[in-house]
Amino acid sequence: SDVLFVITARGLVGDAAALAEHLINHPAAQAVLDVHDPEPFGPAYPLLAPYLGVLGAFMTGSTTVSNVIFGPVQHDAAITLGYDPPTILGVQLAGASLGNAVCLFNVIAAAAVVGLIDYQPILRRTIVPTVVAAGFVAAVGYVLLWL
Repeated sequence: SDVLFVITARGLVGDAAALAEHLINHPAAQAVLDVHDPEPFGPAYPLLAPYLGVLGAFMTGSTTVSNVIFGPVQHDAAITLGYDPPTILGVQLAGASLGNAVCLFNVIAAAAVVGLIDYQPILRRTIVPTVVAAGFVAAVGYVLLWL
């Protein structure tokens, strides 16, 4: 069959043997893979994990959607790198929760409720504390991984 199979996640999301068999048996099928070995961030990954949660909430407007989108990626990265998945998922959740402070949907909605036309000052006031808090979450998560 004519299929385009795309993997852009890290780690254990695809069945390599099944993919190879399908590609051999279906010459029109294609596969695009973006998987790194070793993982590109290695030991620093736990320090970046909460920022992925922040980014997800910023882009989607939702802690839940950030976790749905990036949770499996974080889980697979934790397993691949040998880290405790619940700890990595915990910093993902904390980062996603922090991301609501800079999420445009929430900032614009809050500005509208109080009658502000220009929401940019709110964003300017929340972005630095969000980045600092995510750094604190990263540090705590990193320490928890080594206890």
